[in-house]
Amino acid sequence: MTTSHPPDHKLITRPSGNRGKKTGFGRLANLGFADHPLADEIQWERHQLFMKEVGPRMIATVVVAVVVGLLFINSAPLPALLTWFGLNLFVSLNSWLIIRRYHRHEASTERSQGRPDIHDPQQQQSIHRWHLANLYLALIWGFQWAAVPLLFFPDASLVQVFSLLLVITITSSMPSMTMGLYPDVYIAFLTPVLGAFGWHLFNMDLGDVWLHKAMAPGIWISLVGFSYAMFKTQIHSLILRLELQQSKQEIEQANNAKTRFLAAASHDIRQPLQAASLYWSAINADTLSKTQQPLFERLGASLKATNELLNHLLDVSRLDAGVAQPRYQAVKLADLLTELKVVFLPLAEQKGLELLIQTDDLTPDQPVMVSCDPAMTLQIFKNLIANAIQYTPRGKVIVSTRRQGEQIQVDVKDTGIGIPPEHQQAVFEEFVQLANPGRQRKKGLGLGLSIVSRLCRVQQLPLQLTSESQQGSCFSVSLPLATGQDCHASANRSSASQQPDNSLSGLKVLVVDDHEDILDALSMLLVSWDCDVWIADSISSLNNQLRQPACQPDVVISDDMLGDDGQLEQVIASLQAGLDHDPEIIIMTGNTRPERIRQLQRFGAPLLHKPLQSEQLWQTLLALKSRS
Repeated sequence: MTTSHPPDHKLITRPSGNRGKKTGFGRLANLGFADHPLADEIQWERHQLFMKEVGPRMIATVVVAVVVGLLFINSAPLPALLTWFGLNLFVSLNSWLIIRRYHRHEASTERSQGRPDIHDPQQQQSIHRWHLANLYLALIWGFQWAAVPLLFFPDASLVQVFSLLLVITITSSMPSMTMGLYPDVYIAFLTPVLGAFGWHLFNMDLGDVWLHKAMAPGIWISLVGFSYAMFKTQIHSLILRLELQQSKQEIEQANNAKTRFLAAASHDIRQPLQAASLYWSAINADTLSKTQQPLFERLGASLKATNELLNHLLDVSRLDAGVAQPRYQAVKLADLLTELKVVFLPLAEQKGLELLIQTDDLTPDQPVMVSCDPAMTLQIFKNLIANAIQYTPRGKVIVSTRRQGEQIQVDVKDTGIGIPPEHQQAVFEEFVQLANPGRQRKKGLGLGLSIVSRLCRVQQLPLQLTSESQQGSCFSVSLPLATGQDCHASANRSSASQQPDNSLSGLKVLVVDDHEDILDALSMLLVSWDCDVWIADSISSLNNQLRQPACQPDVVISDDMLGDDGQLEQVIASLQAGLDHDPEIIIMTGNTRPERIRQLQRFGAPLLHKPLQSEQLWQTLLALKSRS
């Protein structure tokens, strides 16, 4: 099988150098693109495309040649027929051997080298040799067809002559599409064929009629001109495709560099912010003076706002990378809406708005169960309601439900400023806020609806927007009803998840992190929760702790990266070697690279992104304690 050009082959634009000095056959074969910066790539691409068509083209030509021989089987002498079929066998065998040799060469090259270096002079020489082989094939096929007048025309009628000329013209014109990549190969085939037919027609005596004498030269000129036009068109198409591919690669490289920079910057920002958040959580507000408490609250609000921004950005990157996968279960829709009411009713009242969450159809005796990821679905409606409250200066926000077949449609409707039709697609893009061109932080980040769109797409939930300027907006999300099997599984989970013990007292925790501030702040927080705590800032420090008989942690909280000292994999290896039991593991990471997040998810351990909140850590530890 012909090896096609690898789609991810690196296109490197090289200076033309000595390409402008190509003369003779090299310049004739390249017909003007030898000085192009992508000349090697163009040469490789047209070689691959041409060789891909050689086999089918030869098979079609053999079939036509056999048909022509059969047309004259009753009128031509036996020696002429034997000569014709002998020529056909000779040419076909040559073609088969060369094509077979080419495929074997390509397969061998792919096995030994993988992707060929198209800039390698040996590779260019190989292309040149196969070009010569194709010239040879074109010539022997051309001379075979040139033998037709000599073998068959002496005993042929005028109708047979012109019928055969028509067949030859059609047969010769068809390869001009693919052989247009190499006009010299096409001309090498065409010239002997039409030369022989033209000489025979020129010597025919048809009285005052002369058109037949110019027919073969006219066809030759037309087909050569068409072949050259096709060459220019196909080369131009190749150049555009290669330049587009190169531009995409440059954009991808720039985007990857930006992603690496943002990931590194995000990681470095999250480390001190994590320590600051933990220190703030460890402070007992009751011990502060009245003048210190407002500062303490403002500090907490600032940390919370920064955490919110980083978490929103992380949500977007995780959803785009496909590392956030929904965990479907049967959920009482009334419970979701009740939680939303508890969260947003004070915010709406503070702004003077009326928040109505209509649950009339969700009766307690026959609760409506929907199948969804509860955390993702709750985030969807939190963002929608927060967005509605933010952009509604007066009036009300209504959350209503209605059944449509096997789905429950939840509408979040407001009496706010509305969204013009021309902007309704844009509001689902990142950082788009139609009413906040100045990017005032207190008006939000412009990520809420973008995250809603992604969360709906991940769960395959239909999302609709109906709105007019100054007439309010209505966002509708359709949730599938849960099946009986889903409801039974949910009931079992609910029963198993009841936690009678709501304390972390006595929990043994080992913290591994290479940042001293995080170790200090996290250990202070855990001690305030009455946990027994050990800390390690490196693999060697971890191994020293594990040698202590008293260090038998129930839970290990480990950073993903320990600087130059290793990664989580080394931490787990040390735990397996130093402990006689398998502790629960919580992974902390400030890493935002999707591929690394996928790797961490394979461990099956809780994954907490820095800066993590104390409440989030508390709930995770509580869940792990109840499991052990």
